[in-house]
Amino acid sequence: MDRITYIKIFITALILLMGVYLIYPIIPGIIGGLIFSYAFSPVYDYIFNRIKRSGISAALTTLFISAPFLLVLLYGFFKAIEQLTFVTETLKKESPTTIFDLIGVDVHNSPFYGLISEIFPGILNISDFFSNTMSELPLFLMNIAVLFLSLYYFLNEKEKIEEYLARIIPDQYKNEMIEIIGPTKKVVNGLIYANVMSAMIVALLATAGYLVIGVPYSYL
Repeated sequence: MDRITYIKIFITALILLMGVYLIYPIIPGIIGGLIFSYAFSPVYDYIFNRIKRSGISAALTTLFISAPFLLVLLYGFFKAIEQLTFVTETLKKESPTTIFDLIGVDVHNSPFYGLISEIFPGILNISDFFSNTMSELPLFLMNIAVLFLSLYYFLNEKEKIEEYLARIIPDQYKNEMIEIIGPTKKVVNGLIYANVMSAMIVALLATAGYLVIGVPYSYL
């Protein structure tokens, strides 16, 4: 290759690196959308086989996956608005307020107080907890939005993506790819479904327990 070709390759690589640098904060959301679209493609196929419209099928599948998170997010948002005055007063206090103070539990006399303060210092100073949470919240919400948008895109363009991959993968490697992807999909689906079911069971049991002992906002 001549010098001009090397320069072109260098410029192309530099542009790609700059692009990755710009989208680096939202890469987790894109990867999450890709994984979810791969895991929940049977749901998309089930809906698509009945209505024969990829856009609506992708939208319904995305709504099915995102609905639980959106409900929790909206519930937490309205509760946060209701308690905005309390949070503002808490952040203005000179003495730190702990999470235990909010739920009415006194741990200062506990023999484990020193251990808790060393391992979980964030829960003993709710001002720092709120500050850290609010500083990370915009990026977290942006990644969640990117995840659901990516999920919709990958499902909506599922056929085109599969055709493109079928064209670029050499024929001699297709069988090997199928042998690798098949078990991988089963493992990924099992992990996602197991995590979802365990999270639902834990959430129901925790909510019931929190309601019994009177923890505020137990539905969160």
